[in-house]
Amino acid sequence: MSNSIVLPQVWGSADGGDFDIFDALTAMEGCLTIPQLAAMLGVSKNGLYEMAKIGTLPSLHIGTSIRLNPRAVIKWLRDRTRATSKQFH
Repeated sequence: MSNSIVLPQVWGSADGGDFDIFDALTAMEGCLTIPQLAAMLGVSKNGLYEMAKIGTLPSLHIGTSIRLNPRAVIKWLRDRTRATSKQFH
């Protein structure tokens, strides 16, 4: 088993445009791992693991493994984006 992170096919765009995390997550099939999400967001894996542990990040715990539903992550990101943007208005 490889330790490399496999990102969705839509990582980046064919025309060199900006990466859209919502498009990437929507295109994903199956579950997402913490390292994959951390790479997509450019954040610490440890921070995401902690958020999953305390229930802030919606996650499925299977033994010692943590998996994320891409649709739940989209909702989580949108909810957090709305809450943050309201603070600045």
